[in-house]
Amino acid sequence: MQVKPAGPGLSTYRDKFGTTLIGPEGWQCGSIVGGDGNSFMVISPHVGRNLFSRLPNTAGQAVTANSIPACAGCQYDEICAIFPNASLVKQTEAVYGPCEPRPSLETLKTVGRFDVRFEDPPGTQGIGTPSGGPLPALGEMRWSRLAGVTVVTCTLAAASRSSCDKIIRRGMPK
Repeated sequence: MQVKPAGPGLSTYRDKFGTTLIGPEGWQCGSIVGGDGNSFMVISPHVGRNLFSRLPNTAGQAVTANSIPACAGCQYDEICAIFPNASLVKQTEAVYGPCEPRPSLETLKTVGRFDVRFEDPPGTQGIGTPSGGPLPALGEMRWSRLAGVTVVTCTLAAASRSSCDKIIRRGMPK
């Protein structure tokens, strides 16, 4: 893992696969890449061997990036309720079934045709990982037919939450 300064109180973390993500300086980082190219990267106060089991133990604080470039079913699960007009959803809905409804308290702001900013209030399990914990989850989801789905999520304590916008903007692919 490479770590470089990224501004006051922030560092850029880069894993051995070349994925980069900004997060609070001095935190730990872990990542995993699946055989199908799906990847998950987390920056949090405590990262253990099992990235997913440790997330609930971070007191809700984490920065994550999830990328799904190839798995059609995985992409469908992520985007179905958010982008119901996406070609992938229209073409595969009969195979994968109806969309799971998104939480009523989750708010979305359209950034582009298949690009949204989201906020999951505390206690609301929505798009972001981790969401549903004691802190709001702020993030962005983008889908394209060629690149798949990318989701960057930021759940920081109130004193650091203003950094989330920069973290999200710099974490999304160009």
